[in-house]
Amino acid sequence: MRSIIFLPFFLATTAVASSIPPGHTFHESSDVALVEVPVNVVGGDGQPIRDLTMADFDVEDEGHSVKITAFDVVDLKHNRMTSDPADAIPEAARRHFLFLFDFSFATANEIVQSRRAAMDFIEHEMDPEDRAAVATTSVEIGPRLLVNFTADRKQLVAAIRSLGLPKMAEQARDPLAFAFMIPGDPFIKDLVAPGEEDAQRAAVASDSIAVTKLFANMAQKTADAYSETRVSRHLGEMGALATALDAVQGTKRIIYFSEGFDGRLVFGNLMKTTSGSVADNDAMTRGGFWALDVDKRYVNGPLEHEISQTMELFRRSDCVVYSVDIARLRVEGDASMGQRTDGQESLFLFAHETGGDLIQNGNDLVGALRRIHEKTSVTYVLSFQPTVQLGDGRFHRLKVRLRRRSARVSARAGYYEAKGFHALTPLERSLSAADVINSGRPGGDIPIQAFAVAFDDAALSRVPILVQIPGKGLSGSDPGEKLRMGIYVYVTNEQGSLADYFSRTISFDLAREGERLASGDFRYYGICHLLPGRYRVRAYVRDENTGRYGFTVSSLVVPEAGGARMRALPPMFVSDGGRGMNVRDAELASSPVADPFEVQGTPFVPRVAPSLVAGIGSRVCLMVYRPGAVPGSSFSIDAEIVDAGGRKRAPAAMALIGKARRDSGGLEKVLLDFKAGDLPPGDYSLRITVRDVGPQDQSSSSEARFTVS
Repeated sequence: MRSIIFLPFFLATTAVASSIPPGHTFHESSDVALVEVPVNVVGGDGQPIRDLTMADFDVEDEGHSVKITAFDVVDLKHNRMTSDPADAIPEAARRHFLFLFDFSFATANEIVQSRRAAMDFIEHEMDPEDRAAVATTSVEIGPRLLVNFTADRKQLVAAIRSLGLPKMAEQARDPLAFAFMIPGDPFIKDLVAPGEEDAQRAAVASDSIAVTKLFANMAQKTADAYSETRVSRHLGEMGALATALDAVQGTKRIIYFSEGFDGRLVFGNLMKTTSGSVADNDAMTRGGFWALDVDKRYVNGPLEHEISQTMELFRRSDCVVYSVDIARLRVEGDASMGQRTDGQESLFLFAHETGGDLIQNGNDLVGALRRIHEKTSVTYVLSFQPTVQLGDGRFHRLKVRLRRRSARVSARAGYYEAKGFHALTPLERSLSAADVINSGRPGGDIPIQAFAVAFDDAALSRVPILVQIPGKGLSGSDPGEKLRMGIYVYVTNEQGSLADYFSRTISFDLAREGERLASGDFRYYGICHLLPGRYRVRAYVRDENTGRYGFTVSSLVVPEAGGARMRALPPMFVSDGGRGMNVRDAELASSPVADPFEVQGTPFVPRVAPSLVAGIGSRVCLMVYRPGAVPGSSFSIDAEIVDAGGRKRAPAAMALIGKARRDSGGLEKVLLDFKAGDLPPGDYSLRITVRDVGPQDQSSSSEARFTVS
């Protein structure tokens, strides 16, 4: 069953499984981990300053001055003018937008209207090197990530378009039905005595007003207690989201669509109207303290502390919040409950305390984000090696100073030392995996290789994708535990849009299968369906118990179906059925289409970059398309061995074992015995050239890597 996991949408394997080298590095690698600090600097005119150097900055880690060991400047406007590839941008300098829709403090109509602005920005304003994600939050279900950080605009727009009516939640300010007693209610107005009445009647009326106000305060206090609970839960959920976002490198710019919560719950009498404050003061002068809600006259200390903690988490995770006040998007007849909440103060707090802005005109969101784009178009990445160790998961406070004056510096508040995998929440694990896959840089603790080949037997080609992992490393876990291995494969086209993917979780009982795993490689075989074109495939595997992972990238070309030229697929080393473990996707068993990896009715799983022993034979399957070939005609095979430097080493010793009859799609299969000969240990490629024996005089070459141990 195909599981839906919104990790970043890339992964790659090639028709020849050719690995793509890591992208451009901006500074030298080091055995000591580098801390990268993205910094934006704007002048008094609000425009980015572009002429700064390393000498203009000072950095402190926990109060200790540190040496900047690498200094990178990323000018996105310059990149666009020079057509620099997006891959050349370091992750710390890349812009990440999170479109966060708040269902706790917003109406259905507001959410629907704000979607259009967000989609317009994604479709027309996002730069190719930008990444974005879509999430929702509500008191009822907490934060929910719909699409992880990706450059795939189609996925982002689809997620935003799916945001329909929120689950109806109690948003009334008085859930206990005392709302009619709130000051301003028409019933209270009727109790106000005319000014021309005598003093005695006025005093009675005054007492009646005070009694009415007491009941109104009781009702309001109950409603406020309910609202405070919702706000407290909301702040806790926002804090959890902020903590999880630390797994994503670089500054995260959160576009927060919300109406905000009532600032009166936090700031008390500071948020009251002038008339309300005067009325309370008059009551105090008369000694009518019993008619006041003293709790709401002053700042709500506990709630204010929760807000401060939440804002600190955003700052620590290098998040900047741009609050979009969508209350102004309401229209007459909006299906909301209760009165309009004056949430501008709470929205301002989220923005101001994280270095962002409050956007009050939601209908001009694209214009506001365009200005944010301009401010952040120049990023300076300062790298240093930490000299202070506080312990796993501990937070380091950073200070970045600019030696120039009249400039505003925006930089992360600090960084966390690495946390153990078990300490990560599911959302943090998902974001962390997305960060690895988005980076496009192969690596990790688990060696991983991938292979894909396109069969042009239909307009929508079957593309088998194999992921191979050395079994010895997997079997090294505790035999008493079950190994859970997550396999994630994503294929995107040249525009970065997701073309197809599969993700699976495989469980191993190491007590029973540990020895078999250790005897060879573990290979997983899945299928994607792709149209003709060029693709990138990224394969990510993770031990779901420990967090160890591996990642690789390669390229894939899917040819037009039914081409007129001969085409030789990469030679495939047939796996030894007695060693290692092969797992086929469950969907293959129910597919009506014949498995392409079989010879004369016997299925096999190709080995990816196999390790051979000199002088010992290995079976190789060669598949060739010969469109228009005369029935019964044959082709010749020339094979040679090439070293890692591309130099020819020797002819390859090949012997024919068997040949399958040409199928209805024009595919012919040949099974060969190949001996590596007396090659010294190292990396090699088997290069095969096939030539048509007949009047067509066509030829085609392909190759596959192998290692001699």
